[in-house]
Amino acid sequence: METKDILLARLGEIHVARKAPMVGCHGLGSCIGVMAYDSLSQVGGVAHVVLPDSTGRKDLDLPGRYMDLALPALIDKLVATGAGRSRLRFVAVGGANVFKFGPGSPNLNLNIGERNIQALRTNLAALGIRLEAEVLGGTHATSTQLCLVSGQVFVACGSRELNLLCKVGEGRFVRAA
Repeated sequence: METKDILLARLGEIHVARKAPMVGCHGLGSCIGVMAYDSLSQVGGVAHVVLPDSTGRKDLDLPGRYMDLALPALIDKLVATGAGRSRLRFVAVGGANVFKFGPGSPNLNLNIGERNIQALRTNLAALGIRLEAEVLGGTHATSTQLCLVSGQVFVACGSRELNLLCKVGEGRFVRAA
């Protein structure tokens, strides 16, 4: 499928659509692409989440930028577009540790990928949501796409081609990056 057929979420963006061909994120390093899909209404969406928490931040113009704001905003947009909240199924991709520092480097606590994964799990649990599938962690950037007609989720790690991760609603598939 060509890129023009995909509604791509850039840093901090949330995109929701109905029956459109695809939604997705490309180049997820430490960021996490959170996708949700309602197979009955064929409404789905994606949030390209950059950081774990909005506490103390002033740049709240893009709620998709922070995990604590992105998940409720994504759900609200999906429901407003016709998805049934109880029918939503969630998949997450990304959260890699892409920053590498050599011996003797200062401890900068820059493992944002790991912190994003923890924030994802904490915020999903608070909302009573479980992931149906995930490709989280690792050291390589990922890309992901969700087909809104079929519910298929595709993932590419590093420079590999897109491969089918799961079909949303057909069971739990979990894979590490």
